[in-house]
Amino acid sequence: MRILLAIDHRSDPRVVSGYVAERFGSRNIAVDILTVIPSSAGQSHAAEQEHGEAVYLPRHRGPAQLAAESFVAAVATELRARHGLSSVRTHVKCGDAANVILSASTSLRSAMIVIEAPPGKGLLTGFRRNGATRRLFGKAGCPIELLRPCARSHRSSFNALVPIGADQFADFPFAQLQTLPWPQGSRLQLLGVLPLAFDDSRVEASPATVVEALDKSRRLRVLTEARLNEVCSNLNATLDHGVEAECRVVEGNTRAVVVDGARQPHASLIVMSSAATDRAIRGMFSTLSPAAIALSAACSVLLLRPPAVRAKRPSEQAENHAAAQPQHRPA
Repeated sequence: MRILLAIDHRSDPRVVSGYVAERFGSRNIAVDILTVIPSSAGQSHAAEQEHGEAVYLPRHRGPAQLAAESFVAAVATELRARHGLSSVRTHVKCGDAANVILSASTSLRSAMIVIEAPPGKGLLTGFRRNGATRRLFGKAGCPIELLRPCARSHRSSFNALVPIGADQFADFPFAQLQTLPWPQGSRLQLLGVLPLAFDDSRVEASPATVVEALDKSRRLRVLTEARLNEVCSNLNATLDHGVEAECRVVEGNTRAVVVDGARQPHASLIVMSSAATDRAIRGMFSTLSPAAIALSAACSVLLLRPPAVRAKRPSEQAENHAAAQPQHRPA
């Protein structure tokens, strides 16, 4: 698996490389380290290192480009010397950060993009309408992980929280969960989120309305638990040895449940699907958008990107739900 690690000089090479090594372990992965400098600060051509050998075009390199080259080289050295990753390449490119990262992920055939969370300088700094992080979340053609390396320091194990709304089972890319790299000892916690059965809006409802709402909620819980248990069983049959999936169902607002879980000491990563939030992505301040949840979470966030997402007719729901489940590996 090829990982595109897109970071800049604000990152600590030792901390970031430690996160990557812990997150992906000693698996057979290749890492492309990319940093982007504004076109006005550097040269129009890229300076790259492939297989440890620097290759430059015959053009003067300014201070910004030299500093960027030194930075990516430091991260590569940490990954190779300290963590034993042999397949590491470095890239320094000029231009618009989001466009360069998206283009690089395509040309390098990256299976995942990893970027560091923007520094906290207000709610709109990292996720303003034209911000690089927000554009990457909306346009990346592969899974993208927003990492918070410092948040991992106090956790002894890797626990991924996977929230799934009751109405999102047909679109959630469960099969991708079995192909992603997970550290040994990881636990994938599938969390089925149901709407509240009874809220303040029903305080003055008639007894019959209340009973009907509670019965509807009970039936939805039974259906969700059955679906979640099926998915969990299939995942446990296909995940690598040492990686375990478990599931439970809770009631509440999706964003509140996710953010609450992310603030617990055991949470290492939130895994979401763009298919489940495509409608919300279009709203700049939507509390269900990946950007809003990533901004609120205290841990890293991974946004899955299914190959194709389209509206499904009701008659397709059962068939697509079955097709979305991970397949058992042959004995």
